[in-house]
Amino acid sequence: MVGFFFKKIFPASVIVLLILLNGCKTYDFKTRFESDHLQILHVPNRVTVHVSYLHAMGYGKVKCNGVIFIDGDEALVVDAPTNDIASAQLIEWIENEQKCKIVAEIPTHFHRDCIGGIAAFERNLKTKVGNETILLSFHGSGHTLDNIISYFPSEKVLFGGCLVKSIGAKKGYLGDADTTEWTNATNNIRCEFKNFKVVIPGHGKPGGPELLDYIAILFDE
Repeated sequence: MVGFFFKKIFPASVIVLLILLNGCKTYDFKTRFESDHLQILHVPNRVTVHVSYLHAMGYGKVKCNGVIFIDGDEALVVDAPTNDIASAQLIEWIENEQKCKIVAEIPTHFHRDCIGGIAAFERNLKTKVGNETILLSFHGSGHTLDNIISYFPSEKVLFGGCLVKSIGAKKGYLGDADTTEWTNATNNIRCEFKNFKVVIPGHGKPGGPELLDYIAILFDE
């Protein structure tokens, strides 16, 4: 993995290339459901990614990631889809296809890509799903002042929401961002969670711990 030492010597574009050439993982997940509004992708074990779409000025049609964690007959949804239609489809899939009760829906921050379809859910702050406890935590401001992450210890999966970028992504919308603290926030995540293997960003392809390294590269250009 490319360390922080290199970013002081090479430009960011070279660092990104080095990351890609030095074992950056990409994941092609199996599609479990797909419609015009929603896609559901299988992640190893009990974490599932839901993808919905947002038409954002200046960015076009943007894919927005959220996650579902299922244990037994209970499910936790982190970030709602972007609209009520997609949320309704997601709820139907969880309840009818997976035979699960949704015990909580938790947004990682206040932007529309996380709460656009939140009205379709009944709010519940329970974070224990089946026999598993999900860790929801704040590590500092970045994309917004309130961005949180979720960590699924048994699966070693971290969902960073919009605090985390996919490799090669641009900085994106910064209207509510704290760019001076963004890298510190992701460094704090690394310090607290040392065993995660899969990192799911708010947009784009999942990867591994190198997605957190990429934030330092992106904002220290």
